[in-house]
Amino acid sequence: MSDEQFERFYWPTFKGLVETLIDQGLIPMPLFEGDYTPRLKYWPSCRPARWPATSTRSTARSSRRSSATGCASGATSRPRLLCTGTPQQVKDDVKELIDLFR
Repeated sequence: MSDEQFERFYWPTFKGLVETLIDQGLIPMPLFEGDYTPRLKYWPSCRPARWPATSTRSTARSSRRSSATGCASGATSRPRLLCTGTPQQVKDDVKELIDLFR
């Protein structure tokens, strides 16, 4: 989806849904798979909540820099490590994720 299409069709509807959930006392926790980094610039126009949940390292880096009210969650982007990696490789991967959000 192009930026123009996102701004015109997707974002206004999604933002309205998110803000309605906030108005109802809920804390929306959307999940974005893939690289959502180019779309993070839209979130500051939304009323604060815990934004955005993420599952990618590149998005996490950008999210940490762009939002003081953001909350990111996710799992290792290398799930094969859980099956084929050493315990140290898994620990190192998880530590890298934790360090991204400090």
